[in-house]
Amino acid sequence: MERESPGSSAPRKRQVLVVDDHTSVRMSLRFVINGEPDMVVCGEAEDAQPALAMAEQTCPDIAIVDIALKKSHGLDLIRDLHSRYPSLPVFVHSAHSEELYAPLCFECGARGYMNKGEDVQTIVHAIRTVLEGNVYLSPRMLKWFTRCALTRETIEPRHPLRTLSPRELQVFEMLGRGLDIKEIASQLSLDHKTVELYRQRIKAKLGVQSAPEVLRAATLWTDSTAAEPELAPTESIESSSTPTNE
Repeated sequence: MERESPGSSAPRKRQVLVVDDHTSVRMSLRFVINGEPDMVVCGEAEDAQPALAMAEQTCPDIAIVDIALKKSHGLDLIRDLHSRYPSLPVFVHSAHSEELYAPLCFECGARGYMNKGEDVQTIVHAIRTVLEGNVYLSPRMLKWFTRCALTRETIEPRHPLRTLSPRELQVFEMLGRGLDIKEIASQLSLDHKTVELYRQRIKAKLGVQSAPEVLRAATLWTDSTAAEPELAPTESIESSSTPTNE
């Protein structure tokens, strides 16, 4: 994947690939990004395989990725993008808990993490920060990472699901989204017995007694995550940028 600069005298806009399974979120991000003079959305995808193909075709300068995708998982996509295109920065824009997922995303190769629902200025600032070769974290998470580095503490947030491995967390989340063992096995390219083993490990680590209790916990957690704000509606963005006659 090589980026080419046309012979035109006009400055080249930074190319942004947006990967999110919600059409409304992709539309809002496109509105925000295309409103900047030096950035443009070069492609959109709702799942991992189309995103990888789009990255090959469009040669983006940055990829904005959600954790929960249509038929795959954002952690796997982040890992694949980092493996195939080491110089491509990945910025995660998700409703999932920053405390839980930010460390996992960074382990997979991401360069930034932001919870959905932030204002337009913060989103643009975060994208520019990553494009400039830096790392973006919220002030709260940056303070926590800094404290861990200074005190040499292990980066282990006190989150009830942090005891789960990345794969166990994926299975837990997909159970909460209503997928059964065979569907999860298919999407993760695993044997159904392996997925069942992950469910047993989740049950043991969370201290619950049965598979229905695991499902109930996963559903409650997924529902609470889905209830978080995704992104300011396009109408709000437009109104915030339109001067008033007062």
